Amino acid sequence: MASLGSAAIGEYTLQPPPGDGISSVKFAPSTNVVLAGCWDSKLRLYDAAQNRLLHTFTLKGPCLDCSFLDNKNAVGGGLDKTVRVFDLQEGLPTSTLGEHEGAVRCLEYSPYRELLFSGGWDSKVN
Repeated sequence: MASLGSAAIGEYTLQPPPGDGISSVKFAPSTNVVLAGCWDSKLRLYDAAQNRLLHTFTLKGPCLDCSFLDNKNAVGGGLDKTVRVFDLQEGLPTSTLGEHEGAVRCLEYSPYRELLFSGGWDSKVN
């Protein structure tokens, strides 16, 4: 990748950067769009090709992981113990998909099976 600003060759710095640490970064299945889950309780959607922020979604706690469901929807989860669905085109949350008794630590979507798995600090896989 080309460098931007003061980033070294091979690095890519998206602008504007989050205000706190990044816990997860995921590319969309077939676009230049990137999700970044952050400790400031935000899930950010960037257009990596244009280096611009498209949407910012607010969770009720730090976002520990995120995943694309397709090019129109994504999920985020974290310390608020919930898995939330976000409409990427409208920039809005749409629903709560599931919950854990502890923080949601990881999210993985299988497009082949159309299944989303979440792993939590409650030692459960949902």
